[in-house]
Amino acid sequence: MRLRSPITRPLDVEVFAVGATDAQLCWRGLGRGAVTVEHDGAVVAKAPDAVLGTATVDDLRPGSSHGLTVRPDEGPPRHIRVDTLDPPPGAELGRFATLSDLHLGATSFGLLGLVKESSPVATHPHRCAQAAVAEAVDWGAERLYLKGDLTHKSRPEDWKMAGHFLDALPLPHHLILGNHDVQYTNQRPPADAMAEIGHARERIHVVDHPGLRVILVDFSKDTHPRGIIGAEADLVLDAATVDTPVLLATHFHFHRSVVPWFWPLGIGYRLGHRFLDRLRDVNPRVVVTTGHTHRNRAYSYAGVRITEVGSPKDYPGVWAGYAIYEGGLVQTVRRVAHPDALAWTDRTRRAVAGVWGLWSPGTLAQRSLAHHWD
Repeated sequence: MRLRSPITRPLDVEVFAVGATDAQLCWRGLGRGAVTVEHDGAVVAKAPDAVLGTATVDDLRPGSSHGLTVRPDEGPPRHIRVDTLDPPPGAELGRFATLSDLHLGATSFGLLGLVKESSPVATHPHRCAQAAVAEAVDWGAERLYLKGDLTHKSRPEDWKMAGHFLDALPLPHHLILGNHDVQYTNQRPPADAMAEIGHARERIHVVDHPGLRVILVDFSKDTHPRGIIGAEADLVLDAATVDTPVLLATHFHFHRSVVPWFWPLGIGYRLGHRFLDRLRDVNPRVVVTTGHTHRNRAYSYAGVRITEVGSPKDYPGVWAGYAIYEGGLVQTVRRVAHPDALAWTDRTRRAVAGVWGLWSPGTLAQRSLAHHWD
């Protein structure tokens, strides 16, 4: 029997994201024409392209299994099963979204930059980020957190593009810097660049939502490509010493082994885990979310749930939504569904000799999860 690579074979239908009452389906190579999605015999979603597309199904029962039929205009229907998340107890209190690794100013992707930009109007990072924000707003996000690597190489033109992007955001937002914003010493100091676009560089942002405190912290250091936890740690610990649960959002991921075995480098194992131990001690009801790796993962360390969320600009091209409940938090990582963004990010799955399409997405359970405080 000959096995075909999941990168090159047609992707029938994938359940990419689930929430308590909704699901996002993605497909590649269903045939021609449009696609309809049916639930219990009724059409619940439509999409114009069976070759490559997405559809979101709403109003599903929480914590339940649902049979859906994805029916292209040409070709056989696909029958799939969707299991919605069991939400934390209590009422939903609010929603917000995060984006990381925008890399505004980039014109290619891959180790050698072989996946090239073709648009003469707006580069793919800007198009994908704009589409992600619009979709997060439609989903119900009331605030946006930007977790670093706003620019690609901190060039003047990159920061100019970042200024236009930030000025156009339709909802309150907070941002920190990542290594791509600070490590290029031949450019202006990042604090000066941010000041020129009307934003001060702040190491920590603390925002209280109903039922949750969000702490956004900047562990980047000028000229350094990896995260270094310094005096910001005490600021975070002070802010986390509260009776309410905490979501800590930062750019750099925490290494899970003493010797790093994949690129890029983040926060070292010993330094990072000492910090996480202290964070858990001051507030055991804490979730941590990071970026930097451009992949989607979730794991736990000593009772602390930690997630990594990918970039909107490269495969699979995502943003993360968070629904706050009285008894917990639901994370839903969705693909950027705009056709132009989807076409670009699907091209980038072939990067690194096709390995990127396998490495970056993670599993459904690592992208969509419900965390109960108790």
